[in-house]
Amino acid sequence: MKMRHLLALGVAGAVLTACGSATANITFKAPANYQSKASIGPFMKIWEGPAKGNLIMVMSLPVAMDLNKTMSQSTVKDAHIEKRQDLTICSGQRAIYAEMQGKTSNAGANATEPSEIQFIATDAGGKTYMAMYVRPLKTPVDPAASAAIRNLCPKA
Repeated sequence: MKMRHLLALGVAGAVLTACGSATANITFKAPANYQSKASIGPFMKIWEGPAKGNLIMVMSLPVAMDLNKTMSQSTVKDAHIEKRQDLTICSGQRAIYAEMQGKTSNAGANATEPSEIQFIATDAGGKTYMAMYVRPLKTPVDPAASAAIRNLCPKA
């Protein structure tokens, strides 16, 4: 999955979305050792972890999407799904979880590196919310980051 694709998606979403924040209508907390890196309008927020290349992204789309379509549209030609499952989050909220492998761009460099993406998507209140944890395959999984995306919870 290429960072420029995510950023282009973020810019497009910002144009479509009203004022606010990607986290305004959800309960989400990044791990304490992750630093806020960027907010792209009210559509996307990105945190960077202590290990190089570790990122958490939360996105808010202004419309409810079919979660299966959300899953298929989140893939890029160089990414493939390793695991996919339906699950329940937030005491009953339906969601889709997936683990994908592909290549991500290094910020400020032309090179790409093999990466794993953990992804959760859910619909609530007429919107679709997504959270991703991205890490280079050479970096061990950060259990706190992996757990954080599972705590994506739309506010009632």
